[in-house]
Amino acid sequence: DDALVVAYSAVAELLCFRRLQWPAPRNVLCAYVETSAAINGLDIVGLTEKRPNILEACDLFDIPHMSAEQKKHMRDLIINNTEYTEQQWREIEDYNRDDVLLTIPLLEALAPKIDVPAEGVAAPPPPEL
Repeated sequence: DDALVVAYSAVAELLCFRRLQWPAPRNVLCAYVETSAAINGLDIVGLTEKRPNILEACDLFDIPHMSAEQKKHMRDLIINNTEYTEQQWREIEDYNRDDVLLTIPLLEALAPKIDVPAEGVAAPPPPEL
């Protein structure tokens, strides 16, 4: 109850929880949703879809990251194979670690923009439409 699960795409991570039959976490923060909220309404050159992947989100906040080509190569390696050499396993582990660690500076950049009510304080009512 006192842990917070943070992921860039919490939906994908929660699907893994479901598939592995793990109990769903109670507190989840999706950095993708928070990035989308932070840029909502902004006219950002090169980001016409307004649905940034994690590398594009890092670019928005000047966070260094792996190249898009490296990410594509690793995703293709993972998705298109069922067996891996020891070297490939090491590459996959490094890629996964690096990908997850990008969430830390991204969360730090987003934190001032995230509106989270303090414990015991009621959230304001939603605006009337």
